[in-house]
Amino acid sequence: MNLTAKFLVMFSFVFLFGVTVFGQNRTEEWFVADKMIDCKGVALQKCLVVREVNSSDWKYFYGTIRGLKFRENYTQRIRVRISPRKNAPQDVSVNDYRLVKTVSRSRTDGNTIDEARNLMQNQKSLDLAERKWTVTEIKGEKIESGIAVLQFNGKDKSFGTKICNGIGGNYELNGLNIKFTGIVGTMMYCGEPLQPIEDKFKKSIEIVTRGEQNGNDLMFFAGNKPVLKLTAETANAMNKPLEETKWALLEIGNEKIQLKGQIPYLQFGDEKKMYSGFSGCNRMFGKYETNENSINFSEGGMTRMACLDSEVQKIETGMTQALGKVNRYEIKNGALSLFDGDKVLLKLMSFTGK
Repeated sequence: MNLTAKFLVMFSFVFLFGVTVFGQNRTEEWFVADKMIDCKGVALQKCLVVREVNSSDWKYFYGTIRGLKFRENYTQRIRVRISPRKNAPQDVSVNDYRLVKTVSRSRTDGNTIDEARNLMQNQKSLDLAERKWTVTEIKGEKIESGIAVLQFNGKDKSFGTKICNGIGGNYELNGLNIKFTGIVGTMMYCGEPLQPIEDKFKKSIEIVTRGEQNGNDLMFFAGNKPVLKLTAETANAMNKPLEETKWALLEIGNEKIQLKGQIPYLQFGDEKKMYSGFSGCNRMFGKYETNENSINFSEGGMTRMACLDSEVQKIETGMTQALGKVNRYEIKNGALSLFDGDKVLLKLMSFTGK
């Protein structure tokens, strides 16, 4: 699938205080604007507009501050206690916010909210394009680096990723606000370990409403719940070494494998130059030699279990035949490609599954 093809996409991006600091109780002082404003979390709602005392950035606050009584046309300075929640439901903030003290309150007749609107309209846009963003967490579950990498095209406002299937769309960006809609992708069944990850990713990106960016870190939210965590990739972060990495088989000769059982894989040992693996049916082993980016496999062997499933047998045959022809490898964007000259024979991805 061409990931630069146009799709529609809906995100709504604003910061939420405290969402990126987990496991710590803390107290902060905020200003609360003198009017509430229409905002969209999971659904359309009314939001407070707040800023930290030592910051000039006003932001929507989607949650509830226990003990706070909002007073229209009054700007309030408050002290808030922020405590992480355990096992928070999807539509509830990961933090609990409780009023400690109202430090001051002054009548402003809408002046504060006007100032906040003007400042928010002029806030710097999210810096997404011309960078690769790797997904590191989906709904709090860590994801192996390189499995899902998002790219944003600033010219035609499109985005794309490929986990097993290609997924993409377009986006509308206005300051910190970004919207996604019409998310589409190919529909091939991928098997373990990629299918569950892809399913969670698609469900998460469809409900994203806002987020925050801090340098190379990016967090997407559904209401008050963080659903996707990403980081801007560097070569070192994306590409794991050949040795001591388990590589899951994705493609044989540019054809994606379709397997419902345990995923085939290869694993390389540095010191003895021995590899091991699984073909989907039998265990594999043998020797390999490397010199810069060249690689050769020799003295290969495997167990003798009968492969009753024709698709499994096809994968095992393709995998073993390819290893006998491989003479070059390349690690790029978190994937390991094994070549015969310029022809890709096998493509694998680092993973932590069994």
